[in-house]
Amino acid sequence: MNDIQQCANNKNKKNYNKIKKEIEEYHEDIECYNFILVEVVEIGMDKANDIAYISHITNNKQDVIIDGKRLQYLYAIELAVALCTMVKSKKIYYIRNEDYKWK
Repeated sequence: MNDIQQCANNKNKKNYNKIKKEIEEYHEDIECYNFILVEVVEIGMDKANDIAYISHITNNKQDVIIDGKRLQYLYAIELAVALCTMVKSKKIYYIRNEDYKWK
């Protein structure tokens, strides 16, 4: 049983790492119709006040998963990767709004 569990963990880890490496900034020319969109409004300097939105986009339909919760960018990406594997999406795109970030 442990061998089967280890094999499944390795497979999931490879898929997880592949998805994470292929994350791209959102652009208008997207041809994928099954993806996760991560939008983060970065606030301040310490990232403790960042606001995240995560949606699953399929065929121009948007299902909001996280709607404006305090969550820093890196944590939002980790959640998006896990979500991507759960719903079998093809890709993750992100938008980072740095208007309120201290510079």
